[in-house]
Amino acid sequence: MSLSLELQKRDKFGKKARKLIDEGQVLLNIFGKGVDSLAASGDYKTVNNIVAEAGKNHPIDLTVGKEAHLVLINDIERDPITQRLHHVALQVIHKGQKVTAEVPIKLVGDAAAEKQGRIVVTLMDKIEIESIPSNIPEVIEIDISGLDEEGDQITVADIKVASTVEILVDDALLIAKVDVPRAQVEEEDDEEEASADAADVPSDHGSGDDSEADNKEG
Repeated sequence: MSLSLELQKRDKFGKKARKLIDEGQVLLNIFGKGVDSLAASGDYKTVNNIVAEAGKNHPIDLTVGKEAHLVLINDIERDPITQRLHHVALQVIHKGQKVTAEVPIKLVGDAAAEKQGRIVVTLMDKIEIESIPSNIPEVIEIDISGLDEEGDQITVADIKVASTVEILVDDALLIAKVDVPRAQVEEEDDEEEASADAADVPSDHGSGDDSEADNKEG
């Protein structure tokens, strides 16, 4: 899938740039090794769609005026209340040069644990990798069918990627684990408590024996 984006150079900053946002524009900044930083703006709907499709791991063919670059989305700024897109930072990359990218994680397969009433908790949904642009995966799939018992887990060390891709985070980080639903834990605790209480109550038979022994002694 090839993505392209055309922007306009921007010469408004500060309060004037804020006015562009109010008029339905997104502010963008382009930077990278060996290139001059460039301010730009683009139509909200167009930029928002590209951000949704590209994420932080899909190269974009960018045109700003007469300049053309291959870029990755480096950072995104949204309104904290409305979540409307305000600003995007684009990093210029080169086809043969390794870059850092953030790749989504997708859990696939049916975990045996879920068939037994347990739940699979996802602890990581994206991961930072390094690769040349053409080898950046769109998604990293992880098979969870082997998750069965409570405490079973998948860590970064279990991820299988091509030799051209380097994972940049700690191998020990958890991606997913098997847990027991809270309601099920509470139910089991109640059953154990009830069993313990029943064991502490003397039986009628036992009480009768004690009374009979007392009568004989009398």
